[in-house]
Amino acid sequence: MSLLSFTDEKTGKVWTVDPLKKIKDVNADVYARWVINCVVPKELLRKILLADFLEPVLVKGKAILSLCCIFMRHAAPVWMPLQIGPSSHNCALRIACIDKRDDTQTVWVDPRYTDSQFAPLLELLGFPKVSTGLDVVEEADRLELITDDGALNCQLRRREPQEEAGLFAETTDFDAYFGAGVRSYSHHGNKDQVDIIDLHKLSDNKFKKMPYEGILQTQYGRWFVDSVYLTEDGKYRWVYEGHV
Repeated sequence: MSLLSFTDEKTGKVWTVDPLKKIKDVNADVYARWVINCVVPKELLRKILLADFLEPVLVKGKAILSLCCIFMRHAAPVWMPLQIGPSSHNCALRIACIDKRDDTQTVWVDPRYTDSQFAPLLELLGFPKVSTGLDVVEEADRLELITDDGALNCQLRRREPQEEAGLFAETTDFDAYFGAGVRSYSHHGNKDQVDIIDLHKLSDNKFKKMPYEGILQTQYGRWFVDSVYLTEDGKYRWVYEGHV
């Protein structure tokens, strides 16, 4: 079978890939990871979760839907040098869960989106689908993420810092809540298959609360943002573990 060639529109670099060399594990050098939290109706999370063995984790009795945004300097399969991998912006809706089968903490991740033109290559080489069509505005006082299909529209603006407890009394409380689950479950269009992807943090970066406010519009509804957190300069590895 002949090699596949792709040209990076941002840099002009030509990538050549062996189609027989499958992608299971992906490393990333992440310069920013944003988490935007919204309080939503409890019944909504049950609608989003497509795995009946998962139960949403409540915070102070409230249901939380998060938009996790991962901005990469470089990303590459483990068999490729990370520093030559392309950059990208990525995001997905996220729900912290308990796996009722063994009481472990885990995560439900809704369809993933990216602005990378190489996303179709991931799926072609065996990694679960990542949808294209993400547009990102990243400035000092605002952050915007919009998908071409209308599934996501997040608009954030910096505001004056305020003394407020919110959902998490301390940033360490959020760190513990968000980092508790390594294993994630996702549905990628096949009604009979839920994919398993483990996310391993390879560096000890911590979140900090950010003074932003805004709106998160999704296919499920529109909400005011409750809180925003940011961690910078992280190293991560996604491991595709198959499906259930």
